[in-house]
Amino acid sequence: MKHSITCIVIVAALLLNVSVVGGQLREAGDLLDSQFLPVNEAFVLSVNALDASVELRWDIAPGHYLYRSKLDFEFDSVTQKPEIAPGESREDEYFGKVEVYIDQLVVNLPIPDDSSENIQVKVTYQGCAEAGLCYIPQIREFSL
Repeated sequence: MKHSITCIVIVAALLLNVSVVGGQLREAGDLLDSQFLPVNEAFVLSVNALDASVELRWDIAPGHYLYRSKLDFEFDSVTQKPEIAPGESREDEYFGKVEVYIDQLVVNLPIPDDSSENIQVKVTYQGCAEAGLCYIPQIREFSL
């Protein structure tokens, strides 16, 4: 009988502990949700087709930045290397010395002469929040 009571007390203590930890994890998740923007709000990307190029514009939320080295562009599955204005140099705790963009970045991709009428553009980028969150690399595809 004494053994059964001990087992019941241990099980009750474990259940109480799981309940408390679960509540703390939910609170931590709520804090993260309120502290960090969703990636599409942190880095708002718009695409405009011009006569001979495609303009990509990122509006970057305050307290966020994009990595230059994590930018990648493709037209119809062919990698493009557009000229991009220099960014701000900084020492990053994850990637070392890097070039980043804050506030806004505009990239003009020249449309290759041999492109089809329906152009497929694939853009890859990655950025972080200065508060300590790095977003996973983002891949966006557009048909123009």
